Amino acid sequence: MQIELSSFKDRNINFLSSFLFYIIGLAFYLSSLLPFMKSLIPKNIPIQVVEQVKHLDYIIAIAALFLLMFGVIFEGFVLFLIINFLGAQIKIKTFYSLFMFSNIPVAIKFFLISFKNIFAEHPNTSLFFTSNHLIFSIFDLFNIAYLFLLFILLKWRTNLNYLTISVFIFTAFLYRMFF
Repeated sequence: MQIELSSFKDRNINFLSSFLFYIIGLAFYLSSLLPFMKSLIPKNIPIQVVEQVKHLDYIIAIAALFLLMFGVIFEGFVLFLIINFLGAQIKIKTFYSLFMFSNIPVAIKFFLISFKNIFAEHPNTSLFFTSNHLIFSIFDLFNIAYLFLLFILLKWRTNLNYLTISVFIFTAFLYRMFF
């Protein structure tokens, strides 16, 4: 079965707009957790340190933002190395554009969780479930949409066959599952 959507295939995907959308979604998500940051602060930190540091919740949220930004950039680099090892011969700029565009469903997930946290009585870090179970966090529709978009974009922009891209998508799935 051959899918041809040439109008989407030939379009140039902008890295910066996708990255900014992802970062804004992540910032919304972390800011919706700010009122509940006291419960997220580790209990083994001495009370004197927690009381002495002013605005510890903001410091933790900003540190988490930068840590997660670094994490997504590192994930993109690792996946870039893997796809080129599989024979894609794709430039890093092109891959990061495709990678960040395929992460738009994850950014939408961040927006939805932040809106849920604002209007819910007991907010948490998951969208539908009360606890973050590994199976639910991997097999949610947003991560599946991310993998599907990445598959389609790589098929359109590289000369790899379906089997090679499927191996790459499985590797990306395992990366998301363990990291």
